[in-house]
Amino acid sequence: MMTNKLMLVAMAAMISCTAIAKEKVSIVLLTPTPTGSEGSKKFTDESEFIIDSKSNTVIYNNSNESDDWTIEASILPFKEAKGKTFSLFFGAAKSFVMTPGASYGAIETPVGIDRAGGGALGVLGGLGNGIDTNEGYQFGLNLSNLPENVTIQISKINIGMINPMETGIVVSRMNPEKSLTFGVKGTPGIQSVLPNNGDWLDVSSLELKLKGGQKLVDMMSFICTIGSNAIPNNVAPNYRIKAIELIISKL
Repeated sequence: MMTNKLMLVAMAAMISCTAIAKEKVSIVLLTPTPTGSEGSKKFTDESEFIIDSKSNTVIYNNSNESDDWTIEASILPFKEAKGKTFSLFFGAAKSFVMTPGASYGAIETPVGIDRAGGGALGVLGGLGNGIDTNEGYQFGLNLSNLPENVTIQISKINIGMINPMETGIVVSRMNPEKSLTFGVKGTPGIQSVLPNNGDWLDVSSLELKLKGGQKLVDMMSFICTIGSNAIPNNVAPNYRIKAIELIISKL
C-alpha cells in the first residue's frame, strides 16, 4: 500500500508534469473580420501570420485594413519560433465527395467566400450566403518556415446560427477514416452536441496537426449535412463559422 508520503510525492510529480505540459502550449483564436477577402470568384485564401520577435505572440504579417482575421493569442512559452511565419489556408465549396474512401471530404465544386456583417464565414454561389446543405469549408496550414520541433493543431471551430435538426460533419483529409458529426441537442445520430445557435466544436480528436517544415492545404473539411428534409418552421440550414482555435506547441 502506498504511504501518505509517497502519495504526496506522486501528486507533486503529476502537478509538475502538468505545469510543464501547459508551459509548452500557446492558444491562438482567429475571428473572421467583415473586411476580409470575399466574393463570388474568391474561392480560396491564404492568411500569413508571424510570431512577433518582441512579444512572442502571433500577429498578422503585413497587416492592413483588409485582414481576414482578428487575433487573440497567448504568449509562446518557448523562443525557437520567434520571427517565424506560418499560414492558414481556407476555401469555400458547395459540394464535397461524400463517398467513404481516400477522397472522402474532398472539395468537388469550389465557390465564393462570404462574410456576414460581423465577419462570420459563409458561402457565396450556393443555396444562400450561409453554410447550407452540402456546402462547407476546407482548412489547411503551411508551417514550412517553422522549426521541426514546433507543431500547430486546428483544435476547435466556433459555429454560429445552427438550429435544431441541422447537422454537419468535420472530416480529416489527413486520415479520411476519422470524422466527427455534430448538431444541436436532441438531433439524432450525432457525436458532438452543440447548444441552439451554436458554440465551440472541439475537433482535437481528429488530430489535425502538422509540425514545422510541413505544408498541407487540405487538412480538414467542414460540411453541412442536413439533407433534403424540412426542419422545424421550414428554416433552411444557414450556419456560419465564427472563429477557429489553433494550438501551438513544442515537441
